[in-house]
Amino acid sequence: MADVASQVAYPTVAQVLNRARAFVNDSFQGGAGRILTNQAAFSTEYINAALEDIQDRIGANNITLIKDNVFLGPLLPLAAPNPATQVYVDYTGFYNGTLYQVTPPVVLPSDCIAVLECWEQQTGSGQPFAPMTQPMYGLPSTWQGPGFGFWEWRQDRINMLGATASNTLRIRYESRYSPIAADNASTSQSSTPNDNWQTTQIKILASVNALAHVVAYFYARARGSQFAPLLQTDGEKYALSIVRRYVRRDQATPYYRQAYGQPNKSINTLGSGGLGGN
Repeated sequence: MADVASQVAYPTVAQVLNRARAFVNDSFQGGAGRILTNQAAFSTEYINAALEDIQDRIGANNITLIKDNVFLGPLLPLAAPNPATQVYVDYTGFYNGTLYQVTPPVVLPSDCIAVLECWEQQTGSGQPFAPMTQPMYGLPSTWQGPGFGFWEWRQDRINMLGATASNTLRIRYESRYSPIAADNASTSQSSTPNDNWQTTQIKILASVNALAHVVAYFYARARGSQFAPLLQTDGEKYALSIVRRYVRRDQATPYYRQAYGQPNKSINTLGSGGLGGN
């Protein structure tokens, strides 16, 4: 069997900027450019704007950047059960109705933009994590028990009823990439400039054309170029190609209506007696 050379799967920032410079006819100085250079402050902004644009397009088509099996807790129990009490986890900590807890890690991840699913486990029990329920019309008012039971994504946080025992959450969420930092080689403050854009990856596969066209569009529009609309159109075409690739991948997974009375939608019973079989 022939050896396959190891390659970086994701494009780098440098690759995107190099192609964007080619699109706007600025591949001078060996490709480094004269205006759309790595040293130009607006280049960092254009790259981040392009990254946000492509993520928005992917998200708008229900193709999200999912992270799963992330744990929060142990979360403090209530001081006392109270049907009027609600608790929450946000980006700064966990509020249990009385106290604000920040350690151990009980904050939402900084790259989280929406929690999709929650599971819970009584801390230290060793039991499987049980799925929690999202009520259609908000959290009910009831006496709390040892588990949270219900949750609601509201005000950019996980809202719950609280529990009389310590619990740990397992969450599945939609993430967002952090902004790309300026190229080290372009900052005089760096004692050892290393041109980090050559190695900084943009973790969206086969996205150079889409990202480069969006960068080129922002660059051309800011300068009143008549070709800006053409760059925008081409960028949309390449972004659609990314969307279609993810859609085709999702279509490879069979989905079935959840059987009536099936308690856990995360359990696939297809292989044990047909649709909804036992």
